[in-house]
Amino acid sequence: MKFLSRLESNYIRYSDLMSSSGTDPMLRPVITEKFNALRFIAFFMVNEFTSRLSGQYQLCVKSYISNKRNLKAAAAQLNISEEQLRSALSEVDNKMRVFVGEKTIENINRAKTVRGIQSALSHFHNNWKGFLAQSS
Repeated sequence: MKFLSRLESNYIRYSDLMSSSGTDPMLRPVITEKFNALRFIAFFMVNEFTSRLSGQYQLCVKSYISNKRNLKAAAAQLNISEEQLRSALSEVDNKMRVFVGEKTIENINRAKTVRGIQSALSHFHNNWKGFLAQSS
């Protein structure tokens, strides 16, 4: 789940910057907005998005995360091969990447203003609204 890991590592980086005393106070609002955007996307992906996947994919993701991303332990818990688990997680990863938007994270990281971050989120927000409409 490279996409989700990259997403999480990015928001952790911004969390570290927010708590750093060496961070320029003028940049704090942008850093905070980046952190909030990425954390929201990650939370949504792990909780809401995965809940709509087929049962097998849900089990794979939950097992992988609950086993602290240890592929071998998760596969053993599910009683499937590591290759089967890797394949399922790769498929989920691709679905997440398409849903969020290939360039969304990059555009959030590159954004220089709060408005730029909000603009970078437009693809995700459109998909999110559609997702919520389907679940109603």
